[in-house]
Formats: sequence, structure tokens, C-alpha cells
Amino acid sequence: MRLYRWRTLPLMLLLLAVPALARQAPADDFAAQLEATAATLEAGPNAQGQATLERMIADPRFDTLAAPRQAAALAVAGWNALGLSQLARSRELLERASTVAPSMGAIWYMRAVADHQAGEPDLAAAHLARRVTVEPQTLDALDPGVIYSFMRDAPPDGEGRRALLQALFDAHWRIGGTEPTAEWYALAVLQYEAGQRDALPAILARIDSADGMVRVRADRRFDAWVDRAAPRWDVRRAVQQQQDALRVANLLDPDDMSVLANLAATMLSLGEYEEVLRMSEQVDAMVTAAQAQGADGPYTHMDQFLWLMENRVSALRRLGRIDEALALRRRLGQMPEQGQRNVSQALNLGEMLVGMQRPQEALDAVSVLGETSPYGEMVAHMLKLLAARQMHDQATATQALDYLRAHRADAPRVWLTCLLLIDAQDEAAEFVRAELASPWRRGDMLFDLQDQKDPEPLPAFAPLEPRAQALKARRDVRAAIDAVGRVEHYDVEL
Repeated sequence: MRLYRWRTLPLMLLLLAVPALARQAPADDFAAQLEATAATLEAGPNAQGQATLERMIADPRFDTLAAPRQAAALAVAGWNALGLSQLARSRELLERASTVAPSMGAIWYMRAVADHQAGEPDLAAAHLARRVTVEPQTLDALDPGVIYSFMRDAPPDGEGRRALLQALFDAHWRIGGTEPTAEWYALAVLQYEAGQRDALPAILARIDSADGMVRVRADRRFDAWVDRAAPRWDVRRAVQQQQDALRVANLLDPDDMSVLANLAATMLSLGEYEEVLRMSEQVDAMVTAAQAQGADGPYTHMDQFLWLMENRVSALRRLGRIDEALALRRRLGQMPEQGQRNVSQALNLGEMLVGMQRPQEALDAVSVLGETSPYGEMVAHMLKLLAARQMHDQATATQALDYLRAHRADAPRVWLTCLLLIDAQDEAAEFVRAELASPWRRGDMLFDLQDQKDPEPLPAFAPLEPRAQALKARRDVRAAIDAVGRVEHYDVEL
């Protein structure tokens, strides 16, 4: 994901909103000219406006302005320079802006984006952490997808990633009414490996959802702080409690679609498939009626509507209503995702079709994806591999497998799935051992190895579970697991 596309910012608001920016003699005329020049940059990158603004920044009168006004002008110039692909100059201007006014969160965000574009993702994560720290009350204004992109791209053991996770933890970051406890687990790992063991009780106390709890239970590093027999660490009980909390959140804010999507996910985990259908059908009807009248909404966080309906697809599948699930997934594929081509649903549709052993239709579904994340590319190549094997196209299958092997770090779970589906048990075992040996990747692999309640697989994926069990039964894999963690059985869908 490219984090930077030119986006107009409320630059004049940035210039005018700071109370300290009251006009001051003798700089009134100069300040007015500065604001007028900044206004010319609001529509997009503008080389002429940039040159004028830079001349004004170099003017001795610029130094007579209040610090917040200087910082705002520097930020405008830095952001515009980024839009003009003047990366080094952009970073220089933004660094100066953050020095002049270190409490302005927007500037730290701009610095993070510029650092990411410069190929320094750990520094980018550190600067995003500063943005969260100086303005924690505005954390909800940050797109969770962008935050996850910064976390994903930063080195797993980097100080910037640890700082970002800690800042989010301290700011009580929530998404759709729930805390991202898998990220709190990642923070606990970073603190553990850094020797910051005193920080662990506070972090572990906030891990109360299924995915986070399973990771903690499976990882021997946290055995000193976790009593797995205690009700506190009962995973099914945790899902039920999360569902109760989400029901309360829904009562308090019934128009928040993100809460509804998370609520439906807990219903799936607990096997409440009919309840998922009932709720999603009601929401779908309200959205359809609003759209028919040309109205927005009627919910906030409408980008989560797709994921609520994906939960509906899953419920239909688990009830054996495959044709309805496929029809709904085709419909979802026609809906935009955050204003762009719907890559996620196209991949999900392709996965369903290849699972149903309809390879050409699966390839057609993913033939034109547009901008795709590294993870998405791995899924797309997995579908190409499986479809090619179903069509007995060995050359295409080999090409897809070569790509998957070369990029396996982008999506370890996808790569392991591919190895199991092609029955490459020795390579799968080697891969699992390597992942478990990594302090940073171990948690995800342990999570993927847990036994859980699974739905009836589609035909092409039927061999997956027995081969996974055979893999875990191997002596070398068993020894690797036992050295660092454990595999348990859960009566919920993780």
C-alpha cells in the first residue's frame, strides 16, 4: 500500500485555528500574504506557489511570526513539496516545522508519511507514535488501515514499531468498540524481548479478546503471568464477554457500523449463524432503502458494511447455503472499497470459486485487481497456483509457486496453506520450524497451529485439515512447538 497519495489538507484551518495566531504588528501584511500563498496550495501540488512560499519562509520577517504560524507555514510547504516529489526538501521543511511546534500532531503525521516514502519505515512509525502521543484525543481521526500499514512495514523488532504500539496502547486505541488485542500481544512480545518485563502485567491485563488471549496462552514466554486454568483466560468466555460489551456499545450508538461488524464476528465465533443472518439482513435492508432515496448512510463507518456482509457470507456457508453465499459475494465484489476497486472481495470471491473447483471463474474474478497489498498479491498467486493445478497447467502453477516462495514473508499463513495443499510436508515442516524460531513471527505461527472448530471445507480445501494435523504430529514439528509454546483445542472459531 502506498501511504501517500496527494490529499488536500485543511491548510488554512491549520494556519488559523491556533489561538496564538492572532495577528500581530508589524507582521500583519506579511502574515496575510503568507496565508494567501498557502491558500494557493490547497488544491494540490503547485510548483509556483511552492516557490513563492519558500521565498517567504526565507524572508527575515518570517522569523518574527509566532512559532505556531511559522510551523504551520513550514508544514504547508513540506506537504506540498512531498506532492511535487521533492522528498528531501519535504523532510527538511517538516523537520523544521516539528522543531518549531512539537505539539502540533498533524506535522508529526506528515513527517511519518514523508519518512515512509523515503524508505525509512521504522522512523516513520516513531514519528506516527509522536503524533499519537501529542494528540491522543484525536486518535479516532486516523484511518486504522493507515496505522496498520505503518505497523506492518516497520521492522518487527524496530524501536519505532515498539514506540507506536506503546503510544496506541497508552491512548486506549479502539476499533469498532474493541481494543486490538493482537497488537497488544505484539507489544508484549517487544517489551519482553527488550527486557521490559515490568511493563507486561499492564499489557496482559488489557488482552481480553479471543485472538490476543490465544496468542498469550500459546506462547511460553508469558507462562509466569498467565494461569490458563483461570476463568480470566477462558477464550470462549472472553468471546461471550466481548459480545456483551459490543451489544452495549450498539445500544449506546446504534448507527456505528463498525460495532455491528465486530458484533457479527463474535456471533460467528460462537456459532450463532442464524443471528448473523437476521442482523445483517436488517442492516442490508436499511442501507438499500437509504441508497434508493439517494441518502448517505444511514450508519457511520459505512466502510465496515462490506465486512458485516462478509460475515453474512460466512454464516451462509456454515449453514450449507453455498449458492446464496456465492451470489452475495459476487454482489460485494461490485461495491467499492474505500472509493477504490474492491480488491478484498475480488480475492474472497476467487478463493470461494477455486474452493468449489471452478478454476476459470476464479481466475476471471482476480484478473484485474488494481492496487494490491503484498498480502493481497500472495493470495492472488495462491489462487493462480490452485486454479492452474486444477486445470493441469503445470507451467503457470510453477510460476505462481516460485512467486509465493520468493515472497513468503509477506503472508506466512498463505504460504503454509499452499505447502499443505500441494502436500509438500517436508518444506512445510522446515518453514514452521523457522517461524517458531523467530521471536517476532512465533506468535502468528503458534496462533495458526491451534486446533479450533472449523466449518465444512469447500471441496478443493478438504485435504487441508488432515494434512495440517499430520504436520503437527511430526516429531520435528512437535519438538519445535514444545520448545516455545503449545497447541490447544478451542470450541470457538478463531
